[in-house]
Amino acid sequence: MEGHVAIFLNQGDGPCYQCLYADSETHQETCSETGVLSSTVGIIGSIQAQEALKLIVGMGTIIDGSLLLMDGMRSEWQKMAITKGSDCPICNNAISKGST
Repeated sequence: MEGHVAIFLNQGDGPCYQCLYADSETHQETCSETGVLSSTVGIIGSIQAQEALKLIVGMGTIIDGSLLLMDGMRSEWQKMAITKGSDCPICNNAISKGST
């Protein structure tokens, strides 16, 4: 009963997906282990579609560089800033390639 929404434009100075999940070896429960509630999927999918449309048509404020978290059990939303990893192999490689 939880979901996450994020956009990673990573135009040189923003974080990327790897920055968010840098510690990929930590075990987290998977959907196949815990199940998926269809209403949660619908809510998260609607928010993702809304963010995509805002990006495509260039209106509104998109959540680039942030993570939107939904807690369906508590009916709460949180928005967290994602920081760019100083040792991120993806971001650091993109910067070095862009500067040459």
